[in-house]
Amino acid sequence: MPRRADKAQKSFLNQMQRVRDHWAKADPSSFGLSDAQVQRFGREYEEAMAAHARVQQLRFELAGAVRANRAAIGGLRRTFGGLSSMIDGLARASRDPEVYLRAGIEKPDRKGPLPRPAAPTRLKIRPKTYGELELTFAIDDDGRGNLVYEVRRRCQPIEGEASPWEPVAVTPKRKIVDDNVPSGLRSISYQVRALRTNGKTGEWSDERTFPFGTNAMGKTGSSVEARPLGVVAKSA
Repeated sequence: MPRRADKAQKSFLNQMQRVRDHWAKADPSSFGLSDAQVQRFGREYEEAMAAHARVQQLRFELAGAVRANRAAIGGLRRTFGGLSSMIDGLARASRDPEVYLRAGIEKPDRKGPLPRPAAPTRLKIRPKTYGELELTFAIDDDGRGNLVYEVRRRCQPIEGEASPWEPVAVTPKRKIVDDNVPSGLRSISYQVRALRTNGKTGEWSDERTFPFGTNAMGKTGSSVEARPLGVVAKSA
């Protein structure tokens, strides 16, 4: 294996597995190690693999919990919006000022409900020091606020079909760091959409893709603005 250990966790563990298997078959004293040191290395490798597998399982469970949470809260928002509309209808028909007091909710804002948010724009992807990718974006919402952002990705391996879209984060910020980028990819793509706290969801942004390799990263590892999928070169 190469002398320098891979910074990506999965690749690093694969390297360590090869080392462990090789040392288990070799004579440690021939390269300056004792049997005890090799055995300790093997135990630490098993512990690291178990911890890594646990993190991966928790990430999978978290992704499912995020989807379930989004569906449940979205359903509750829609139900409350429908019931509130019924209360509004009675208040308008009866002209009874006490309807809202009895219902325990405020009168509707005269400005009307906030509109569906626009799709985020100007997605940029920048590589970080240890293989993470930083995604930034903008949105034109006229300062209305009350937004959170849902980020998803799909991965294109070196061989085979691209993966389905998978959730990365739900955040109030317009900058996130994807610190769980898989290894062995040709490229990775991201999309973002805005969700208003009144339950209205915007359209997904245009897809932005980060290709891996020297054309994307450059010899110095400098950041490169992502371009739309299909462009040969390289989303507060």
